[in-house]
Amino acid sequence: MITRAILIFIALMSSMTTFATEFKEGEHYWDLADSVPASYRKDGVTEFFSFYCQACFVMRDFQDRFDDEVEYSKYHVNFIGNRDSNLMVTEAYAASIVLGMEQKFRQKVFEQNFILRKPIRNRDDLDKVLQDIGIEQEAFESSRKSFQAKYLIRRMSQLPDTFNVQSTPTYIVGGRYKINNMAFRQSTDPVGEINNLINFLLKK
Repeated sequence: MITRAILIFIALMSSMTTFATEFKEGEHYWDLADSVPASYRKDGVTEFFSFYCQACFVMRDFQDRFDDEVEYSKYHVNFIGNRDSNLMVTEAYAASIVLGMEQKFRQKVFEQNFILRKPIRNRDDLDKVLQDIGIEQEAFESSRKSFQAKYLIRRMSQLPDTFNVQSTPTYIVGGRYKINNMAFRQSTDPVGEINNLINFLLKK
């Protein structure tokens, strides 16, 4: 029979295994409480990414590591690569969210940019992507011009400045804690460590 003491020991060891690294503010993450207004606090994780960033392509399914109850938002940034292409893709991404086609759109654009090596550079390239995932032009234009899409586009433009996003992917937890990805560059499992850190911060 397993005694109470052994059960407690197992629970403690499990907790230690989950967060094996001792995460430190200023080293593994930054607290933005003094630089970001409290009105930006929100539960969950916000990821800033670019469709033209190879690290973002590698980490494209990172959100799947979290339970469904964790609110996870992904915002596209416009400062990597050609600005005109970025703005066009950001608008299309916002429209895909409105249409409920966000995941298919992300998968297809990353495929174009990094698997097929045929990056989206103009409207013809974009139209081909929309066609491939089943978004009709009329529905796309309607959603792109909607209030919800315009709101998302505005947030994707403004929030990187609010959180001083300078590289991608960047992860913000609770609208307050910013992950320092570079702190894990020597880790044998950097993705797992970042995942553990985010889970740690979600419990703060």
